[in-house]
Amino acid sequence: MGFQNKVPDWLFVAPGATGIFIYSFAFALGIAIGSFVNVVIYRAPRRESVATGRSHCVSCGGILGFTELIPVVSFLLQRGRCKKCGERISPRYVAVELMTGCLFVSLLAKYSVSFEFFCYSIFFALLIGAAFIDIEWMIIPNRLVFYLLMIALVAFAFNAASPMAVYGGSNPLIPLLGIIPGALFFFLIHIFSIIAFKSENSIGMGDIKLLLPIGIILGFRHCFAAVFFSVIAGGIVGLALVALGVKTRKDPIPFGPFLVAGSYLAMMLS
Repeated sequence: MGFQNKVPDWLFVAPGATGIFIYSFAFALGIAIGSFVNVVIYRAPRRESVATGRSHCVSCGGILGFTELIPVVSFLLQRGRCKKCGERISPRYVAVELMTGCLFVSLLAKYSVSFEFFCYSIFFALLIGAAFIDIEWMIIPNRLVFYLLMIALVAFAFNAASPMAVYGGSNPLIPLLGIIPGALFFFLIHIFSIIAFKSENSIGMGDIKLLLPIGIILGFRHCFAAVFFSVIAGGIVGLALVALGVKTRKDPIPFGPFLVAGSYLAMMLS
């Protein structure tokens, strides 16, 4: 029968004990995962290993101690500066950690303690990483897309055994239909742009590759909604940046962050 998108009553029966503990644990787990996402954001586009190597200050190269690795808290205690060289630490680090913590809490509220919660939490945490990399580098690393695809395929396999509510049906092949409104549609636009206008600037291949795992995770209906939300938001922000003189019409604008935001919104509204 699959999981129901309903938070169990016992989470709210004793808000002073069990409920608060579970949500606090989810938030703490989220900011810890967010700390790892920061490692991915820094190392993936530089083709460095995300699994090996000590964390260090990006300014002076000093190895970070235990107290400097505590998510959010270390940033506040150090007043946003490296303890060794005094250089300012980018607020992006604490922003990613807090965003990931809030992500875990919101998905827990929607899916309770379930496969969906753990699967979607890790998936969207990595999507946050993809969004920030795209903002800074205008690329989405293939390695990160691969990780996301592996998680999407795990969801695909799980759905075959226990149909998940997000797909809206029991056919185990339904998740694959999510490729159509996302990756396949934009790939065809990309090919048409090359043939008709001799241009490859319609949409980046990184965005198309990112839509592959997003489509499998969301299924057809919700991937369609995610693309719709992304295009609308991207268009509004793009026009605003041009109107304010921040960008010109010829300047590229990373579309990845809009895909991530649109996918999250489609998931939460499912």
